[in-house]
Amino acid sequence: MKNKLILLSCSCLFLSSCIGHETGTTDLQKFITHEKAKSPPPIEEVPIFPAIAQFPYVGDDRRDPFDTGEGDAPPSPTSDPTFRITIPDEVRNHPREELEGFSLDSLSMQGTLMIKGIKWVLIKDPDGTLHRVKQGNYMGKNYGRIINISEEKIILAEYFQGQNGYEPRQSEIALENL
Repeated sequence: MKNKLILLSCSCLFLSSCIGHETGTTDLQKFITHEKAKSPPPIEEVPIFPAIAQFPYVGDDRRDPFDTGEGDAPPSPTSDPTFRITIPDEVRNHPREELEGFSLDSLSMQGTLMIKGIKWVLIKDPDGTLHRVKQGNYMGKNYGRIINISEEKIILAEYFQGQNGYEPRQSEIALENL
């Protein structure tokens, strides 16, 4: 009961202090009316920029300089009927694997494992995901097939476009120094 009485008297005291003291806000009211009476500053006009001359790219027979080549698959018989293919059918028609969606320079070798007599390699993709691959798996955008695994590197056989079709070449991915 005593606590309720103290609380009631404090709230009455607080409310009474808010009533009847409007004289302290007259300077604030004058400032507000003075500011509202002022005209707003003028808005600057938007500058007019000169038109930039446009030039069409006329190079139908040349490579597009703005094309990065990311995501482009190597030419196939359906895209160019005159192109002579020298990629073996078992390589060209194999089921696509996940690491074939990345270029080799974006992949890094993290280490090797031996599980039940099979040597596996841990490969990290650009997203930071680790993949486990072994000899015979494919990776990279140029039909890269793992042909040799050592503790320090993996060797891949890739097919690159040459003058007379595709030419096989070897590529390496070395163990990343952590």
